[in-house]
Amino acid sequence: MKKEHKSSVNHLHDCIILHPNDLDHLYVVIQEIYSSPTIYKLINNGVFDQIDSVLSNEGKERLKVLKEAFFTLTDDFESEIININPDHMYSLQD
Repeated sequence: MKKEHKSSVNHLHDCIILHPNDLDHLYVVIQEIYSSPTIYKLINNGVFDQIDSVLSNEGKERLKVLKEAFFTLTDDFESEIININPDHMYSLQD
């Protein structure tokens, strides 16, 4: 937001605070984030790889089984995210 639109976004607990004129820009950025290939790798790089690095060989095998089960349950994630509508995720409230 800051680089592309020269606008600041603040957060407070479970909401986003920004100037109303910047709302359309926020939705564009949200769309870009959730449509990025990086989002699909996040759980693998940020969780599974981190856990794997400290496990024994037995633990690594168990994690491999859990990881495969996890990704089997999320195989439709990428196709669903293509049609994401940020208006539904972050609706405007007074």
